[in-house]
Amino acid sequence: MGDAIWNDKIKKEIERLHPDFIVINSGGARGPGFEQAAPIIMDEKQTMELIAACGNAK
Repeated sequence: MGDAIWNDKIKKEIERLHPDFIVINSGGARGPGFEQAAPIIMDEKQTMELIAACGNAK
């Protein structure tokens, strides 16, 4: 998975594809000057939501 945030589209693709492995960029990075905006990659909360939804994927 490239730079992405957790959303329903990603959740649906995981449900559809049933991947064996999921590799993500995480850390909650935000763009310079937009520190109060949503992250541009998954933060800790979003990463944990992905893990909860990924079934047996590693």
